[in-house]
Amino acid sequence: MGVTYSAVIAAAGSSERFGVNKLKEKVGGKAVLSHSLDLFDLDDDCEQIVLVASPAIREWIEGNPLIFSSRKRKLLDGGATRADSVASGVRAASGRIVAIHDAARPNVGEELLGRLKAAVKPSQGAALAAFARSASGAGRTSCRGNIGV
Repeated sequence: MGVTYSAVIAAAGSSERFGVNKLKEKVGGKAVLSHSLDLFDLDDDCEQIVLVASPAIREWIEGNPLIFSSRKRKLLDGGATRADSVASGVRAASGRIVAIHDAARPNVGEELLGRLKAAVKPSQGAALAAFARSASGAGRTSCRGNIGV
């Protein structure tokens, strides 16, 4: 077991651009939100999951206790903005190290999480980033700066 941490999962968005609540949509046989929750729930180094949720997500979770039960999980109401929601989650987190994750990003697996955890140092955080395709689709955009993973 490595250094322990708390995970803050931001799930308070309205999904307006997507049209439906994307956190409830199925990918690979389970809800997008479940992928994010399960990643941290199954990680022995993660001691606490602070889920900052919209009213719709809170209602959905509370209505499905068999699917969304975990001893690690703490459920909070989201704020007026994403920044407010994340700040609320960080304040509620008990760990000295806090991982912040967007619930709508189900593609972070154990390998990427392991690389991110290995990059975190006592006086230095780390960010998980990936190259994105350019708007034209012609190739990758470049990243400049110091990125931990």
